[in-house]
Amino acid sequence: MSKLSRLMRLHQQGRHPMDEAVWLLEFLAKTGGAEHLRLESRNLNFIQYFSIDCMLFIIVVMYLSFKTVKRLICFKAKNLSKSKFD
Repeated sequence: MSKLSRLMRLHQQGRHPMDEAVWLLEFLAKTGGAEHLRLESRNLNFIQYFSIDCMLFIIVVMYLSFKTVKRLICFKAKNLSKSKFD
């Protein structure tokens, strides 16, 4: 580990940030890229990528909530109208 840290310190001494960026790009081009830096979203299927399951769950919950509130309002309106006529 100390060899690696010493090597990294030697590599970074007195270099301009643009030179560092160029070196890194050249290194990635030579070695074929850094697999560990690639996004995992490229391995997701359609449903996972667009979160369709989450959107569907939210829509169902909203629909059921709307229906419940609508029934409660209609139930209270019926009870109020019955009590007025009695």
